[in-house]
Amino acid sequence: ELQERSQQSVDLWRGLCHFLLGETSLLLHDRCWSTVAADCGTPDFYRRLFKAAWSCEQFCYDHSVRESLLQSLRDNPRCSQDYSDAKQETVCMSGHSAEAIGPLVVQIGGMRNVMGPDDLVKVSVLNLDERRIFEPALSEDSTRPLQRMRHSTCVVRAPFLPQSAFREAILVLGGHDGNMRSPSAGTPRPAVKTLLMINF
Repeated sequence: ELQERSQQSVDLWRGLCHFLLGETSLLLHDRCWSTVAADCGTPDFYRRLFKAAWSCEQFCYDHSVRESLLQSLRDNPRCSQDYSDAKQETVCMSGHSAEAIGPLVVQIGGMRNVMGPDDLVKVSVLNLDERRIFEPALSEDSTRPLQRMRHSTCVVRAPFLPQSAFREAILVLGGHDGNMRSPSAGTPRPAVKTLLMINF
């Protein structure tokens, strides 16, 4: 009877998927598989997802998810750029970092050829719940962190953080000037011993 109950428990198998994959990745798989799986939301569905994630035998690129996220750039009425420029500006970078918080994947910094040494750090957000990409606005009382690349980031929780939509914040450490055509390319960012936190 215990085995039967455990096999048929949605909470158990979804909880195991959440523990193994994390909230953001679980949301992504939930949405992707739900379009093709007739038993979405059932214990069998989450049991298969858990076993697939645990074994890590197969991976695939989901072009439909990518396309739906990029489509949000085309549909954004506030975007003053055409689609190709908006895509280039928002998601094309290297030497950046990415962290997951709730339904959000946050891309931070990275190398760009059109960027001044005193420009602010570039932040792009992929909202997997709403299937859209956007650039968040910096609040008026925020510090003004400089652009950077080859930095490191991690998701943290701390009691001194101000109240926000998520319990976690992103800690950004180090990095250097991200404009590789600039005379200051490779110069470490100032105040490298300062803890830079990004929260939403």
